[in-house]
Amino acid sequence: MKLIALCALFATITTATEAAPQDTTTASFEVRVIAAARERRPTRDPDISPRMARQLGRTFSKFNSFKLVKLVTFRAAANVKSPMALPGFEHPLQLTYLGMKKNFIRIYLELLGLRTQVRVHNGGTFFHATQRRRSLTIIAVTSRVP
Repeated sequence: MKLIALCALFATITTATEAAPQDTTTASFEVRVIAAARERRPTRDPDISPRMARQLGRTFSKFNSFKLVKLVTFRAAANVKSPMALPGFEHPLQLTYLGMKKNFIRIYLELLGLRTQVRVHNGGTFFHATQRRRSLTIIAVTSRVP
């Protein structure tokens, strides 16, 4: 099985008080590292939801098998870097929650020299892919505001 690293990042934003979304000061993140491969018979890890597997399969149609490698949940304060070690990578994923603006969750990501800032609508998913030699790293950000 040729292993391709997929990093799926699911962001759930929580508020410190019952204030407006602009006042959100912390966020809870659920980071999933998923291995993807091309196999004769498609397989899906039972820990990956059917909806996410369909999204991954449609977006990355060259791959038909997905396996959950790592799951990490943590809380981050606004404007504080939160590093997370990823299996098979020398450098950690750096995630910084930048708060909310106009109903969009702002997140700064840094991985393997890639630095990007994304705005994710409530309930939306963001995929970013970067290729390094024979591996593909995909960061999928799904946000939910309670």
